[in-house]
Formats: sequence, structure tokens, C-alpha cells
Amino acid sequence: MLLKSPRWFSSVEIQHELEVLLICANTQVNPENRQRLKTLLQENIDWVKLIEMANYHKVMPLLYSNLNGICPEAVPKPILTKLRLEFQFNTRKSLLLSGELVRLLNLFETQGIPLLPFKGPVLAAAAYGNLLLRQFSDLDILIHTSDIERSKALFLSEGYQMKIERVELTPEQEKVFLRSDQIYQFVREAAYPFLHPKKEILVELHWGIMPQYFSFPIDDQGLWENLDSLVIAGRTIPNLSPENAVLAIIGHGTKDRTGC
Repeated sequence: MLLKSPRWFSSVEIQHELEVLLICANTQVNPENRQRLKTLLQENIDWVKLIEMANYHKVMPLLYSNLNGICPEAVPKPILTKLRLEFQFNTRKSLLLSGELVRLLNLFETQGIPLLPFKGPVLAAAAYGNLLLRQFSDLDILIHTSDIERSKALFLSEGYQMKIERVELTPEQEKVFLRSDQIYQFVREAAYPFLHPKKEILVELHWGIMPQYFSFPIDDQGLWENLDSLVIAGRTIPNLSPENAVLAIIGHGTKDRTGC
């Protein structure tokens, strides 16, 4: 994971804070770095900046987990309490989203609609080995293009609402444009975002990882032909192969101009 500091911090100002974050942004910390962390925390750490950086890079759970597990006595009690509360909030959010993912997989399975989740809980489980150590705020699910209309109807029947900025089309027009590249003139990407107002859960329903106008479109059909699996909440869930997961994450981050 490549970390960079927000542009409002200079390298001199955050030298110790950045090193603390780099050490803590790992699921496992070796003995040498554990000792280095303890030494760093004897310095005058700017905890406000450290927390801002952790939030910026979305590694707050890892920061708390490692500080609390390695040297909690070196962290001011109010700071450790703040980090613990944020960790608990992230835990509740992660479990809520993971539970909803399992529920949706079961629901769509009964309707004969295959789903392929990526990012979110599956990336947390696969890359971090722990749902609670990665920050994610929504669910991303890939479907076959042929299942768009049925999936859309199923989401709406479950209380989700579409949240999308696009030219309004009649159902007949939408079917035509969904079968052509011109769909990208009407939606920002090959996805429909659905929001459940009561659960406050956002699900992005994708039928493609990358828009076709990108110079390196991803073969979406090929993603379905080389799958792994993992278990979340006792349920076996299909997952992208490691190679395809890397491509999907990089492509998704490039499209949205965000980090991976």
C-alpha cells in the first residue's frame, strides 16, 4: 500500500507521524517494526495529524488495531479512546454491509441471477484476512448484462432506490441503450447505484468494470471464467481471482481517479 500525505502537510512536519502510519498500515508487524513503533511513540507525536492522515488513507482500523495490540500504554488515553470508538463504528458498518451482501446473494440466487461481488467485504476478507481491518462504505456487485432489468426490479422491490444522474429514458429506450455503447452518454459508468434509505446502505450494481471509451477496457465476461471463493458469515461467496482482482481494483480506481 503506497501512502502519501495530504498536500496540506509538509514532509518535515509529518516525518514521525508518517512513519508510524506506514508501520501500522499492515495486517502483521514484524518484531523490528514493532520496536521501531515503540521508539517513535516516545517522540512528540502530533496525534491530530496522524488521525487525519489515517482517515485520508482509510487505514484507521489498522492504526487502532496495531497501536492497541503493540503499545497501548504509549498512546494518550483520550486518543486511544477516540481510535477505539472509530474502530467500533467501522466494525458495525462492516458487519452491516457484509450481512447485506450475504442476504442479497441468497436472494438473487433464488431468482437464478448470479452475482459477483468485488471490493468491499470480499477484498477485506481476501487481502486483509479480517473484515474489520479494512474501511469500506458500500457494496460493489457485478452482474451479467442480460440480468440488468431483472436485477434492477429486484432491488426496487427490496426497498432500494436508484440514485443516478442521467437523461430520463422510457423503459423501451433504456433497453436499447443498455445494449449499446451509447449507454455511456447517459450514465457515468456501467453501473446503477442503489440506496436503501432505511438501512443507509449503498450498492453499486455493475455490468462492467470499465467504460468502453477507456483505452484499456477490461474483459468483463472473462472475469466470470476464472473465479476464486471465500467464506463470509458461513456463506461461500464467489470472488475474483487475485490477478483479476488487481486489474479490477486498479481500473476502478483509475476511472474514479482515486487510490486503490
